Parts: sequence; structure tokens; C-alpha cells
Amino acid sequence: MNNIYYVNYQQSLKTLQNDEFEIVGYARKSPTTDNLDTRVRLLESMINNLRSRSFATRIYVSAYSRSSTPFLERNLKSDETYKELNNIDGDTQDKN
Repeated sequence: MNNIYYVNYQQSLKTLQNDEFEIVGYARKSPTTDNLDTRVRLLESMINNLRSRSFATRIYVSAYSRSSTPFLERNLKSDETYKELNNIDGDTQDKN
């Protein structure tokens, strides 16, 4: 990542936080043949990046959805992946 861009990006986010905006992050993993441990590891990496790089204070996750799937149709079925994830606020249906 271009360092100047990164610094400007984070300064912009800090300004938003100082103005009492809340930064909400979203992580999504496409359907693949990954096992649960791999899926959790990859999602945790995304979650950690959202918190450390984008200062997200709330993070929602879609652990198994295509980008073309409408938000309202994501996460309709329960998934054991969410039980393994740390520090998330819910899924796209706002369930945790």
C-alpha cells in the first residue's frame, strides 16, 4: 500500500471518529472448499485488518456468500463459522 495514501486514509478516518462517526467494517468470504480452520483464519485476518487499518469499531461478517448475492439473502442459514470468530458484532442479518 502506498504509504502516503495510507497515512491520508487513516487521518481521514480519525477525523470521522473525532466527529463522532462510527466506522463499520464488513468482511465476506466466498463459498469455497476451504475447511473451517482455513475459513476462520482468513476471516480473522480480514477482521484484524479492518480494526487496525480502518479503525472499525463494529464488524459484520458474511462467512459464506457470493458478492452477487443481495445482502438480504446472505446468512439466512446458521453457520458454525461465526462461533469460531472473535470480535465480530454479527452477520449481515445483524445476528451474532
